[in-house]
Amino acid sequence: MAAENLAVLKAEMQRAVAATTSDTTPLFRACLAYVRVAWEYPNHYRLEFGSDYVTKPSQVLVDAANDFTRHFNDLVVEAQRTGDLVADDPRDVGPMLWVLLHGLAMSNHLVSDKMCEPGTGYQVEDMQRVLALALRSLTPRQ
Repeated sequence: MAAENLAVLKAEMQRAVAATTSDTTPLFRACLAYVRVAWEYPNHYRLEFGSDYVTKPSQVLVDAANDFTRHFNDLVVEAQRTGDLVADDPRDVGPMLWVLLHGLAMSNHLVSDKMCEPGTGYQVEDMQRVLALALRSLTPRQ
């Protein structure tokens, strides 16, 4: 199930990158898709990235995780090439971006004054604003 969920997450990110109907960057759209999927399917997201680590993952899960990681790294390198991310070592920038996205994905309970009650944290319409703020720290300074 975790391998299938990673494939869905990757497909949603790819679909977002391919959608050229907005004036945002491909990286922004991919990151937005990542957080959107995590917020829409929090239990699935926690299965892949939560603290319940699989001590002996199946080869299917290892392959899916490697495929997703390659896709994510490719996004980072392309965003660096286009100037949408700082041009530093992708092995440093990629994990920083992933930590940022993971934090946003898991953040809804942090901003809620009622912790686990649905609708008390960030809403879908908040995602663009919050993600734009978060990505500014990894954007090259002009």
